[in-house]
Amino acid sequence: MRTCILYYDSCALFEVTIAALFMKHAGEVVTVGPEIRDYESWEGLRVRPHMRLKDLDAENVDLFILPGGDPDNVADDPDLRRTLVALNQKGKVIAAICAGPVILARSGILRGRRYNSSVAEERKSEFAGAIHDDRDVVEDGNIVTALPNAYVDLALTLGKKMNIFEDRADYDETVRIYREFERS
Repeated sequence: MRTCILYYDSCALFEVTIAALFMKHAGEVVTVGPEIRDYESWEGLRVRPHMRLKDLDAENVDLFILPGGDPDNVADDPDLRRTLVALNQKGKVIAAICAGPVILARSGILRGRRYNSSVAEERKSEFAGAIHDDRDVVEDGNIVTALPNAYVDLALTLGKKMNIFEDRADYDETVRIYREFERS
């Protein structure tokens, strides 16, 4: 299994770190960006992607994750739009958290689909044609969106969707450790 995570200036890495950890146990995690250069995350960390978006083959992606941050820094990138449309056409799982769903909305992927976003109310016009859902994590087919406080639940939802848990006991143990902070 191959998971791709988008890097861009202001991307909020804390929102996708647990999902990356879970997916690494099931396969390869590759970071992508519009360019190969340093990006400064929301947390002030410098990060450099493994590869450029335009070099990514949608056929070789199982899960694509869009962190929140300031989506205006990347939402109109043509390579990102092309990638997201190709992934969606192939039914690949695409997840977006916090303000990340703005990127999906601008690419046209959310039209007629349920979603949630931390900026749903203030950027209502960008979500025209999409159906706002109040839940912390919203699944609509191959699209998964989440509020920023639901970063653990997003990771758990993606883990279930991507079949990374060995069985119910493995899932329940992961919930106890990551959501309930039980000592392992």
